[in-house]
Amino acid sequence: MSALPIPQLQDLETTASFQTSPAEILETRSRSQKVGDRQKAIKFSRKQSASTTLVLLKFLQKGSAVLAVFTMVGSLAIYLSTVRIPQLWSQEYKSLEALQRQEQQLVAIDEALKYEIAQQAQEADLEMLPISSERTLFLDRSSVTPQAQKVSSNPAKHFESIPMGY
Repeated sequence: MSALPIPQLQDLETTASFQTSPAEILETRSRSQKVGDRQKAIKFSRKQSASTTLVLLKFLQKGSAVLAVFTMVGSLAIYLSTVRIPQLWSQEYKSLEALQRQEQQLVAIDEALKYEIAQQAQEADLEMLPISSERTLFLDRSSVTPQAQKVSSNPAKHFESIPMGY
């Protein structure tokens, strides 16, 4: 009724002839233990190589992060040296040129005033005397006391006292 064939006596004899002795069983066990040890060693070496790989990858990650920081600092330094510093220098140079132009204009005005004063001094109707130490005047300091200003109750009177020419 079962689908398996019923074993014959001849099959049992052949099976019995293939049975192993206890020494063979021990030898097979020791071989399987050696194979198991090899597998454990392979697993351990895989774990060890995996851990060394992870350590190597961590080191590589840290190194690349440091390299990225140095690259950013270097690019910032290059930007400053090639773009920003010349811009600042150009702005300062323009302000220096403007100040030099103003100085030249002031020198020209000063020289024009000196020339005009010299022309007036050469006119005959003005009697200017040459500078000498005998005609130099020395003035003593006077003690000036501030006067209290009168505050008027009517502000219109205050504005009336101020001349219109100012």
